[in-house]
Amino acid sequence: MIQGDVSEFLSALGAREDDARLRRALDFVGGVHEVDVFDDDDEVATYLVVPDRGVDFLLVDGVLSTVFIYATVNSEHAAYGAWPSLVHGVTATDERDDVVRALGEPKRSAAGYLLYETDQGFLQFDFEGETLTMAVVMARDVGA
Repeated sequence: MIQGDVSEFLSALGAREDDARLRRALDFVGGVHEVDVFDDDDEVATYLVVPDRGVDFLLVDGVLSTVFIYATVNSEHAAYGAWPSLVHGVTATDERDDVVRALGEPKRSAAGYLLYETDQGFLQFDFEGETLTMAVVMARDVGA
């Protein structure tokens, strides 16, 4: 069973923009978020980006579908500062084998990720080589 502060993000999945669950998740991250909206013919993707805190929220047609939690720093974002409490047993410096030892066998894996199913959604760990780059909290298994 996956435990830790990631439950704050998992419990917000499916929340609409005015839902208290989304507000709690944003407050949990803290900081000031920027809003980027991409409107195409099929859907509206709204990103609530908190670059100095290392977290992005993706709302599709006004509903939270994905949370990106960064383990590495680049020119667009910081690393999430609370990795030690995000998922019990997993740190931002862990490699693939470390994550599997901590959480068990994933539902699915490939060269670039490990995907775990939870009671509230899905948790994916993304890697570049053996370097953990982010955790992705998702409402649905997009690869299924």
